Amino acid sequence: MNIAKRWMSIRPAVKDGSPLKRRSVDRNIPVYKASKAWERDGLDKDTWFRKKYAHVHIDQKKRQKAGSLGKREAHEQRLDGIYHSYRDNKNAHRQKFKNLYTNVTKFAINPLSEYLYGVNPILAALESDRRGYFTRLLHHDTNDKDSNKLTILRLCKEKGIKIDTADKHQLNLITKSAVHNNMVLECKPLSIPEINSLQNVNIDTASFNVLQTDGITQWSKSENFQNNERKKYPVGIYLDEVTDPHNMGAIIRSAFFLGADFVALSRKNCAAIGPVVAKTSSGAVDYLPMFYVDKPLKFFELSQAEGWTVVSSSHGHSKKDVAKTLDLGDLHNMSHSMPILLVMGNEYSGIRTNLKQRSDFLVAIPQMTNNSTVDSLNVSVATGILLSKLV
Repeated sequence: MNIAKRWMSIRPAVKDGSPLKRRSVDRNIPVYKASKAWERDGLDKDTWFRKKYAHVHIDQKKRQKAGSLGKREAHEQRLDGIYHSYRDNKNAHRQKFKNLYTNVTKFAINPLSEYLYGVNPILAALESDRRGYFTRLLHHDTNDKDSNKLTILRLCKEKGIKIDTADKHQLNLITKSAVHNNMVLECKPLSIPEINSLQNVNIDTASFNVLQTDGITQWSKSENFQNNERKKYPVGIYLDEVTDPHNMGAIIRSAFFLGADFVALSRKNCAAIGPVVAKTSSGAVDYLPMFYVDKPLKFFELSQAEGWTVVSSSHGHSKKDVAKTLDLGDLHNMSHSMPILLVMGNEYSGIRTNLKQRSDFLVAIPQMTNNSTVDSLNVSVATGILLSKLV
């Protein structure tokens, strides 16, 4: 009894609001099983997920391709555009010069030929006709109406020389980007004879002889010179160790312009007579008689024995050379009484000592200013001044 009273006195900590309702633990035990989404839709699990999340996979692939910042695809498109633009520009550039590669044999360089460039050298070579043969003329801008160019085209047609049209790039390659005036002439190199000495002079016939040689035999050959009121005897130039082809060409140009009769040069230590010399001389190399000398000392000795006077340019004189030193004014009228060989030397060191010792006279151009920096003239300028006094 007491136990029942005690039980009845126990009250729940939380009232459920229905003291008369039967109390049970069934409510805490799941009675109904929750159905799955794919079961409710009547699909199997795999099909349901494929159908619901198919678009998600596509978006993931797009994001993966685009990169973490979503710019990869745009970057690849930009790179693709740059590549195509570069390829198109490259092909367009190649298209300009396609004839250069398709006609390689047409414009191949012949190592046995010489390629003169520039209007004046080409015109001089065609007019003098001293080169033996001419292979072809490469010409750009056929609409050019320059009178000298038209004369060149006419001479080529008269001589049966082939005329080919070329673009500027081809001419630049052949001439190594020199100033070619849109014309290049392929021809035989200028044949320059070798001589052992200068010989006697005949004033009546305005001629002198040279002792020409081929290395085995030698023979005398006659050369003409200009005989006028300014000079009765020939005046020639001998070049020793002039190694710059531009200086060589400038000397030959001055010599021809001022009336020198020939130029002789040392075979072993002077610049080669080629297209650069021809261009710098403005074609004078094809008009003026040229000779090679193999043994300068012997050449001086034999020529002096034939009556030629050797005058060497000199920057300064030693005391022992005072007796044979001339003033610049002493050169006037020398060519009225004797044949003259004017000797010009290296651009830096001048004439070699042994050649000075073999010379009859020495002459220097006086410096008008006392300046140690500019203490000399270019060899071509000095040649022009001395020649102007002699002729």
